Amino acid sequence: MWKQGQWVAWAIGVVTFLGGQAVGAEERSPLAPLKKGGTEQFKVPLIKGDLGGSKGEGKKQIPRVRDLNRPATTLKDWLAQVEAAIVQITGVKLERTDTGLEISLETAEGKPLQVDATKFKTEGNSLIADIPNAVLALPEGQAFNTDNPTTDIANIRVTQLNINTIRVGVTGNNSLPRTEVTLKTGEFAYSLNPEAEEPDEEIVVTGEGQERYRVPNASTATRTDTPIRDVPASIQVVPRQVLEDQKVQTVRDALRNVSGVTSQGNYGGTGAGSTNIRGFAQDINFKDGFRNNDFYSISETANVEQIEVLKEPASVLYGQAQPGGIVNIVTKKPLPES
Repeated sequence: MWKQGQWVAWAIGVVTFLGGQAVGAEERSPLAPLKKGGTEQFKVPLIKGDLGGSKGEGKKQIPRVRDLNRPATTLKDWLAQVEAAIVQITGVKLERTDTGLEISLETAEGKPLQVDATKFKTEGNSLIADIPNAVLALPEGQAFNTDNPTTDIANIRVTQLNINTIRVGVTGNNSLPRTEVTLKTGEFAYSLNPEAEEPDEEIVVTGEGQERYRVPNASTATRTDTPIRDVPASIQVVPRQVLEDQKVQTVRDALRNVSGVTSQGNYGGTGAGSTNIRGFAQDINFKDGFRNNDFYSISETANVEQIEVLKEPASVLYGQAQPGGIVNIVTKKPLPES
């Protein structure tokens, strides 16, 4: 327990400290040094709310729930929101330009209008533009109407179509207006005239058919000269034109044009040898539809008209053969004249 003298000393010290703060508060800055016990100490102010500056500065106002926009829950609120969204048109001006006529719609407080140019249309001799969420509030209290502004335009009217939609109509004399009519709302301008339809351009393509590599008929699959499109088999033909363009000298080189076919062996360095068709080695070749085991006689292509490859079993036509297919070399036919 403190004695009475200690309580008195403590009370005097508190009063002295508070008095010193009160006396020098206006003369010292918040960080002015305070002398105490022969040393200098700094007084740091306690910051509450403000981050410097005058009262209220530096604070970030947090929006309250009651201040946020809420969806309408009653008919009265809904009507109020609709009225707030509707833009009032306070003036309509018609001016001539270098290209035609310009219809300017002025709104209250410069609010923008919701214009959709894709919904502009034509009805008879009239150009029509309907603008939603807008209401006419002209000083005269009537619709805007002008007759015969040009020789091809009979009338221009801006009317209230329904409770929240206005209509801009431009009617021509006996036909759609040829004068360029522009609808201007604020900084935006829209053309009321429909885009002119460009005439269909006729494109004539001429050319010569390149059928040098096309072979319509083959005889290997049926032993008759039959159109390839009518043959129910997989047959591929290497025509004479391919042999000439590729400068092919051996059948071995010509078969490189056929898918699924490879050549094996090279008898005597002449290019003659067996053929591998779809994985089956074929040691028997055919010449004009007949077996020919003389590889040397069919290795050259000087007397070859075309090479036909049948890619499937053909024993029903040619007797014993590998199931992969056969290679039939068609030689040139003699001509009636030398």
